[in-house]
This record gives sequence, C-alpha cells and structure tokens, in this order.
Amino acid sequence: MNEQLDIESLTKQEIAVAVSITAQVKPGRQIVMQTYVGRDDPPAQTHALIDRLQHMVDRQEARDELPGALFQLEFEKKKYEEAKLQYVKIDERNAIEWEKRGKKGPPQLSKSEIEGKHNTENNMKANKLNIEKWEKKIAELEATIAKVD
Repeated sequence: MNEQLDIESLTKQEIAVAVSITAQVKPGRQIVMQTYVGRDDPPAQTHALIDRLQHMVDRQEARDELPGALFQLEFEKKKYEEAKLQYVKIDERNAIEWEKRGKKGPPQLSKSEIEGKHNTENNMKANKLNIEKWEKKIAELEATIAKVD
C-alpha cells in the first residue's frame, strides 16, 4: 500500500504531551514506556494513563520478586522445622544423659538446657512470624501479577 501522508492534517492535529516512564526492575533490567496524551486532555485521563503504566511496571517487578520470595518462604519453613527438632532433642538428650548418670526420678533440665530451650522457642516464634510475612508478601505479589488489565 502506498498511502500518501497528508501534511495539512498533521499540522491541524492537537498538540500532544509526551509521557515517558523508566523503571529499574532489577539490576541489569530496565523498562521504558513512552506514549503521549493530548495537551488539552482532562487531568483525570492523564492520571489514569500514568497509573496504568505504573501498574505495568509494578507487575513486572512482582514477577521478578516472586521467585526470591518463594525461596525465602521455603528457607524460613526449613529453619522452623529444624528448630522444632532441636527443641525436642534437648529433652531427649537430657533424658539419655540422666539415665547414663544413673540418676533416679524424672529428668531435670540444667540451666543451660533451659536457656537453650527458651532460645529455641524464641527462634520458632520468629520463624513463624517470618513465614507469615513471606506468605503475605507472596499473596500480594501473586495478586499484582494476576491483575493484567
């Protein structure tokens, strides 16, 4: 198709304002989006366009963040399970040592074992909070990714 460009109609068109959004999504990855809006368009229309472009950037950032967040969640779950095992082993080791020493009655924890158990409980609480934090973050990222319009 060999269409002729109508210069007269181009000069009669309304003046436009360029909009350019540049975002660093992650090291080595940058998104640049450019468009225009009419100079006399209502501000609400311009804001809606900028919001739409910003959502596109947010979605790309969420896509890049999601694998790291999933990794962190698994890491926190693993630390929590290890702390649970350590908590149980404190009592088990104490009972074994109690029998080896030939002591009578129910095993009693030493001060260091009580402190170790207390520290492990605190670690488990912190791990639980971190797990909840990462689950919430992942849900937010997935919601951002799912919203494509």
